[in-house]
Amino acid sequence: SVTFETGTDVTAEYNNYNTGTVGVANTQFLTDQKKFRTTYGYATVLGDAKLCVKFPQAPVCGDYQVLYIGGNYELSVVYSDVGIFGIQYGWILSRTQTISQAQEDDAFYIFSSRVGMGRDLFHKTEHGVA
Repeated sequence: SVTFETGTDVTAEYNNYNTGTVGVANTQFLTDQKKFRTTYGYATVLGDAKLCVKFPQAPVCGDYQVLYIGGNYELSVVYSDVGIFGIQYGWILSRTQTISQAQEDDAFYIFSSRVGMGRDLFHKTEHGVA
């Protein structure tokens, strides 16, 4: 299995099947292995801004909540809480490899005000390594 958010140059591609399901392809560069690795999954729409995301290596579907989408879909803020385990995940997703300081500050404000996650819980993904 492949654990994500450990590599660099992470990308996510989505394919809307127009059936309430979205295909997900997450790719990262594994620096220790010097190669790209992709894992494929799918997301099912549960309701307003909520998705159930499933990858083959995960035993259960992960509940994801879209907290924010920019007007031109240039940026989104996504949150997941692994319930009984008390594990929180958050992502700032962008169509570009970098975002402005103002966009970053706004995204962290959303995490802090909506789900209580501080900036100190995040790490930036490096790009341009591969």
